[in-house]
Amino acid sequence: TPSFVHLGVEYMANRFGAHRLVWGTRYPGSEGGAAIAGLTYADIPDEDRSAIAGGSIKRLMSEVHNG
Repeated sequence: TPSFVHLGVEYMANRFGAHRLVWGTRYPGSEGGAAIAGLTYADIPDEDRSAIAGGSIKRLMSEVHNG
């Protein structure tokens, strides 16, 4: 099985950089617990986790707003 299936967050953060990832849960279409747990327990630095959890989208929105 490819590593991106079992270690998806780690794979994506290492391959593309946490600053390029935006996290979502697909709520209300699906329950978000598994998505949140995947990010919470991913073997990545806390700085990357913070960027993925909200820092990246905040930065992108400010860039669009300040344009």
